[in-house]
Amino acid sequence: MNGRSDEAMLLFDSMYKSGVPTTSVTYGAVIDACGRGGKHDKVLHVLDLMESHGLKPTPICYKIAFRGLLVAKDWGGAMEVFSRVR
Repeated sequence: MNGRSDEAMLLFDSMYKSGVPTTSVTYGAVIDACGRGGKHDKVLHVLDLMESHGLKPTPICYKIAFRGLLVAKDWGGAMEVFSRVR
């Protein structure tokens, strides 16, 4: 929660490659770290990664992503997240 996005991504990649099960909570934490750590371009990437790994983003994941992009004033990214919510 302190925005250490690079470390969060490295840990996440290591977990995934080692076969450690990942959940929506794991993805939400990484999305939050990216949003708080100034890696706003990675927020949508992590949502895409989540879906490609067979997990549907939860409303909380969408909220975290939306908030991070709004804080960064990435209006296009925020609208992308908004359009994905169904």
